[in-house]
Amino acid sequence: MKEDIRTKYFRKYGIATVLVFEIIAFVVVGFWIGKYVDQKLNAHNLLLALGVILGFAAGIYKFYIDAKRFLK
Repeated sequence: MKEDIRTKYFRKYGIATVLVFEIIAFVVVGFWIGKYVDQKLNAHNLLLALGVILGFAAGIYKFYIDAKRFLK
């Protein structure tokens, strides 16, 4: 019985960790893509900021989808 409680705890901790790292990964990828496009088009960091914002928005959307799936 005690092992079941421990397993549930670690499962929830693992899910939360994955969700947070997904948001971070999306922001970092958005940063890299935005920086690359910004350098190619010389847009004075506007596309860099747009990449970070879009990465964050995509990360939040993915967080919502995954959290909804995990909470079922």
